[in-house]
Amino acid sequence: MRLVVVLTAIIVIGLTTIRIIQLQDIEPRMDQAFMVDWVQSIYESDHILPDRSSDQGWLAALEADQDSFLYAVVKPIYVANTTIFVVGSLIWFSLGSLFIGISASAQVVLSIIGHSLMLLCLAALPIYGAGRNVAMLNERRIIGILALAIAAASSFLHGFSPLGAHNVGVLTLIAAVLISGRYLAVFKTGNNSFRDLVAVIVIQAIACYSFYTNVFLLPTATFGLLLFQAPPKLSRRLPEAFRFSILTVLSMLPALLLIALTALRPHAVAGAEDFVDLGRWVFEGGDQSFLLVIADNFTSWFTRQAEIFSATGLTLAIAGLAVLSTRYRQPLPLGIVVMHLIVWTIMARFGAQGAQYTRTSVYVAPFLALGLATLVVCMAQWTVRQHKTQPIRAYGLAATAIAGLAAHLATDLPRLSDLRKTPGWGAYYSDQNIWRPLVREIESTAQANAVIFPWDQSTAYMIRILRRRDPGNITVIRPFERLYEQYSR
Repeated sequence: MRLVVVLTAIIVIGLTTIRIIQLQDIEPRMDQAFMVDWVQSIYESDHILPDRSSDQGWLAALEADQDSFLYAVVKPIYVANTTIFVVGSLIWFSLGSLFIGISASAQVVLSIIGHSLMLLCLAALPIYGAGRNVAMLNERRIIGILALAIAAASSFLHGFSPLGAHNVGVLTLIAAVLISGRYLAVFKTGNNSFRDLVAVIVIQAIACYSFYTNVFLLPTATFGLLLFQAPPKLSRRLPEAFRFSILTVLSMLPALLLIALTALRPHAVAGAEDFVDLGRWVFEGGDQSFLLVIADNFTSWFTRQAEIFSATGLTLAIAGLAVLSTRYRQPLPLGIVVMHLIVWTIMARFGAQGAQYTRTSVYVAPFLALGLATLVVCMAQWTVRQHKTQPIRAYGLAATAIAGLAAHLATDLPRLSDLRKTPGWGAYYSDQNIWRPLVREIESTAQANAVIFPWDQSTAYMIRILRRRDPGNITVIRPFERLYEQYSR
């Protein structure tokens, strides 16, 4: 077992090194650029608490003192409330920057490392997410290793690995599924304790505050399994589900307090958004009727996942997750995928309509790799057991498994060799090596202490995060679009 762990770790370290060499100099875009800028702003602050005058309130001083550490941390959360649910990612990139720096390339490296740790958690999931004294240990080990290999070979996940905070979100999601699945397995036997429940709440809170996509997937899937999976009896499941719900709501108190604060004192900056704005946006379905929107969203989930993974791989992966739930007694991965489908169907902007599928699909892709690995291993194991008594059926099943895996890899592996073929992100990788030379041109042209007045927020981020000179020599002010929004109200 130790040899397997060591070899797996060596393979993942090698993969991480290759990706860092290949991808560290990519140019970030809006979401990732925002996180890089946030980290850089924190490191460039020169004092912790805001300076206050005698007649100035604490909140007014915080809003005014842009050079304070607290301002750098809190302002993005105050302006866009949903960023409270990326604080976990902010901590990851901020702490990592202590060791490798705050440049955009350093943040890409930290993203790739987070993605690689996710692969290790995925490999551990079939064993350590199944509770205590698990059966079929060798099968589970093979499933974990094969799932890691399929996920590592995924062109979509490979292309996504340097793209920032979502990778921390997926890492914490897989870690939370591992611990929560273990808790659910122990709960079915009646041997769980309140401490186990608290551990689940803590790891799920970390996942939810690492990226808000997890808020829609983790607590809901866990609650559903607590309520509906048997044994134990309903008389035990209901109180446990209630305790889980109460503790989950308590873990959301920081977000609830932020909602109250911004309701009492909304931020005046143009472009500010809150949970109400986000809620209104994600449910927008255009001019179609509600039923048509639901139907389109439902079918688009299968279309987009087949595009990202492969049509054959998706079909086999869903069947494999069902096998993982029944044969191997691990229902939470399937529960996450089902919740992903439900949220995608209900929230139009979560999926294809809002062009968010390129981000939200990364939360389901590792589980598809796990499902495909599970089905292949299970069919291989059945073949080994039955080849003497039912040779035709056994070898036919083995051939089907091999053909299915080969068909999936035949679709996905060719895309792995060219980032411009990455599903959903091909255009992004085709549009590289533009911003760095552009910013270098600005730096060589601008005089000392120059003021840059960018057109939009994306341009402002790119100039700030890619500049090489002392930040004090070039000042990037609020973009024109934000000023226009403010004065055109």
